[in-house]
Amino acid sequence: MPDRPGIRTYHFNSPFGGWRVSVMDAPPDLAPAVAEFWDTSGRFAFAREQLLPRGSIFLVFNLGTAQRRHDCGRDITRLPRAYLWGLQDGPVWTVPDGGTGPFDGASVGARLYAGGAAALFGLPGSELRGRALALDDILPAARVDRLLDRVARNTSPAGRIGIVTAFLRGLGALRSDAVIDWTVAMIREGRGGLPVSHIADAAGLSRRVLSRRFHERTGMGPKRYGRLVKFFSAVEMIKPARTVDWAGVAADAGYYDQAHMIRDFREFAGCTPAHFLRQRAADGETIVELR
Repeated sequence: MPDRPGIRTYHFNSPFGGWRVSVMDAPPDLAPAVAEFWDTSGRFAFAREQLLPRGSIFLVFNLGTAQRRHDCGRDITRLPRAYLWGLQDGPVWTVPDGGTGPFDGASVGARLYAGGAAALFGLPGSELRGRALALDDILPAARVDRLLDRVARNTSPAGRIGIVTAFLRGLGALRSDAVIDWTVAMIREGRGGLPVSHIADAAGLSRRVLSRRFHERTGMGPKRYGRLVKFFSAVEMIKPARTVDWAGVAADAGYYDQAHMIRDFREFAGCTPAHFLRQRAADGETIVELR
């Protein structure tokens, strides 16, 4: 049952742990920049987790075990307790920091649309692409510490989501770019299938100007962003499935053929669609490696 109207709660169980995720759609005043808020908790026992790129920017408050980013066999610095994670070009692995036993996976945050960091924080997406930027690099550290303390002391998902919602509202009026925000929405609604030239014509801009402004605001060009949106729409289509008609999924997702979908899975998930289907976790969006 929801914690309160507007909040949806899901429970997952698997060999590596059980967890709960509570999700709330963004209220109307934040909806141009924010897709949804989430709160999650659980105990996990896996060596590392692969996160797929999904065409979103994430605001994360980690309330549990510290995590490190793990790329191509090398560890990168520990992820901050509060950070913005920009658009990703491919899969990213994270590992718990320290120890090998079960760890605490509690967190709360918001999933922002491409361009959301520019709208809320005045931060160009081009400065975030592929990065996890500590929130105290953008805002005063004392303010971030107080915010972390408030969400950590709150005991309910609804309460923690409410604190994060109020925080984003407290940043002030959204910094809009009507043309680029409309372009992002068109690409999302068209599931990445609309040609950039058609969008540019409708926006009254040359393709070159549109692409430059889109990259500055989101961190990625519109053509590549469209590919990422199309890929993740295919991932969402197979979430409930155990067996899949791959040719049908490719057609429904708007791919020219199955080979183009396989190419995108290799690039964005690091594996074939069939491998992803076999190895995915219970949420349908991640791959975990057990110890």
